Amino acid sequence: MDFAFTSEQSQLRDGFQRFLRQAYSFDTYRKISASGTGYSPEIWAQISELQWLALPFAESDGGLDCGPVELMLLTEQLGRALCVEPYLANIVLSGQLLAKLGNIEQKQALLAPLLAGTKQISLAHLEAAGRHDSAHCETGAVITATGAYELSGKKSLVLNGPNAEQFIVLARLSGESKSAKGLGLFIVDAKAGGLTQRPYALLDGGVASELTLNQVVSSQRLGDEDQTFETLLDVLDLAIAASCADAYGAMQALLEKTVDYLKTRKQFGVPLGSLQVLQHRMVDMFMEVQQTQSMVLMAMLHLNEGDRPTRRKAASACKAYVHKSSKFVAQQAVQLHGGIGVTEELSIGHYFKRLTAFGNLFGDREHHLQRFASLTQ
Repeated sequence: MDFAFTSEQSQLRDGFQRFLRQAYSFDTYRKISASGTGYSPEIWAQISELQWLALPFAESDGGLDCGPVELMLLTEQLGRALCVEPYLANIVLSGQLLAKLGNIEQKQALLAPLLAGTKQISLAHLEAAGRHDSAHCETGAVITATGAYELSGKKSLVLNGPNAEQFIVLARLSGESKSAKGLGLFIVDAKAGGLTQRPYALLDGGVASELTLNQVVSSQRLGDEDQTFETLLDVLDLAIAASCADAYGAMQALLEKTVDYLKTRKQFGVPLGSLQVLQHRMVDMFMEVQQTQSMVLMAMLHLNEGDRPTRRKAASACKAYVHKSSKFVAQQAVQLHGGIGVTEELSIGHYFKRLTAFGNLFGDREHHLQRFASLTQ
């Protein structure tokens, strides 16, 4: 099987890399992270002008009609550049849900400005009691006499929540708290009465929030009950694979920076890179990076298949492996740099924090091993 990228895909990758090298230096990353905003409005506008926000959407929705592989090439470069722009929250999560479940009016009012970069929308689906279980939902939705819904409950780890103008909230219409049935997705305005938000900074430089909903009124629902949970899992699998590609990009950067450092740093008059024991450790890092690339590409290729169990197994296998490999590469990079590997002035420690945050995003290694096993039975 030919795994080579097409000329168009290679041009896209080169374009992503070229822009981020020019516009997103390490100093730029540090300024954005220190600002507490979680993104740069100027860079987000530039990304929009470059049509990156439209990349993974159909032409009928105003997109470029690109697939998971092109998305992988973009998120890989975002990870390599330590980019904290809320691409995953807005485009991969909320955007894909709107594209798959939204009606014409919802797409015009929400998806179009999202792709234009003038609106930000966050998905609120997780709850603290459920940990990584996407089906766990105690937030209730009650239909009112007017046909609207009243939502009450709490949501945790709402990515880019402080910047969102609307939320897509997962709430339960019926059934037990862990049931995959009886769920709905509702559009809630960030300024709606009864909605309170606790924002906080993430380890990787982004921002998130926790939501408390007290009889919050929503007049818009995405899709119907039969579509909700399966479509949510489809989108989450895409987000899992995209986050793994992001981690792969960060791992590449760590490997390159570590090799360069060991070539130039001298001890007792010789470069550290000339020591065989350290060469072996760099080879181990190289092998993990190469195998991670294969796992990410495998996951993205399987996401094009129509068989949902196959797609889900591929996403979980990828996350389980990349969680382990990214942790290894990050730890080796810090150790081989010595004390300076954890300083704020050097990028190594920031890549370490990004990969540490990635480990628990959308489920850790143990969760995905269990999910893979349950899908294999």
